[in-house]
Amino acid sequence: MAEKILTQERLKQILHYDPETGLFKRYVKLGPRKEIAGHVASGGHRQIMVDGKLYMAHRLAWFYVYGCFPDDHIDHINRSPDDNRICNLRTATSSENQQNTKIRKTNVSGFKGIGYDKRENKWRARITFKDKTICLGRHRTIGLALEARKQAEDKYFTHHKG
Repeated sequence: MAEKILTQERLKQILHYDPETGLFKRYVKLGPRKEIAGHVASGGHRQIMVDGKLYMAHRLAWFYVYGCFPDDHIDHINRSPDDNRICNLRTATSSENQQNTKIRKTNVSGFKGIGYDKRENKWRARITFKDKTICLGRHRTIGLALEARKQAEDKYFTHHKG
């Protein structure tokens, strides 16, 4: 049996999307399910079942508003994976999407791309661009390392500054 292709018309028949809140609500209540469609998965993104197929809510929001699924990624501008307001979503390449990530929990400097090199007793700056890590040098102060990182972001990042 061939898989049914979701159309924008079909999506709008079963779900209402509010672009101001980013929430989907079902027109028809299905058993004990809550009014808000979908659930938040372990990564923080909302997922919604439509006609037996699971979709990411941010992709459905884009489809609902623009009538097509994007060819590439959708980036949550404010980095909150369950904030699916249309003003918080933008298309992005994989590289652009990676530019807009949160600081890792293991980060000790408090700044993206900045670490401390105990051996040399200096701050190390680096940036990743197109899957390659670029060393931006080792610096006496964290301020100098931050300046090197900022200059590299201005040079390499096209989608996100910060």
